[in-house]
Amino acid sequence: MTINELKCDGCPALPLRTKDQLQKIKQWEKLREKAIAKIDNIRLFILCESIPAKRFFYDLDAVYENKGLRFNIKEELELESEKDVLKYFDKNGIVLADCAYCPLHKEQLSNKDRRHAASICLKNHTSKILKLSTKVPIVTIFPTRRGYLKTDFPEIESRKVRNFSFNDLRGLKQSIEELIK
Repeated sequence: MTINELKCDGCPALPLRTKDQLQKIKQWEKLREKAIAKIDNIRLFILCESIPAKRFFYDLDAVYENKGLRFNIKEELELESEKDVLKYFDKNGIVLADCAYCPLHKEQLSNKDRRHAASICLKNHTSKILKLSTKVPIVTIFPTRRGYLKTDFPEIESRKVRNFSFNDLRGLKQSIEELIK
């Protein structure tokens, strides 16, 4: 991926795409691609708002000791370690995708601007991940009153089966177990 390949025109989060963040995006998306390549049969997508500024779900060197998405998922799935979370995802055909490459939580963007930015990036970039298997259900995990512009993505909305708040994943384990049967 090069800076010229990203289509970010009109994105309110464009100032977040620094050279440093672009390097992280490149590095982290390679990790996501490797994780997806390990999966024989994708059975579930988990769609989140955006890549964090300093850590990444698929990067085992990233520290999630007591907070953040990977930690919260580890707790909800009742797993021993964060490495077990990635093994669980591989084994069960679960792919985590982020609507936006830039860390939308980092700046003082309004919720409207965050939804707009997530929608632009989802349309131009990350929807390709969800198209890897177009019949697979989608579970979303977003901060309250955030996400993407639902009316712009009827194909995603038709596949969405559960919604969770970033800070409350109670029931995610049960949902996953029901969906990947």
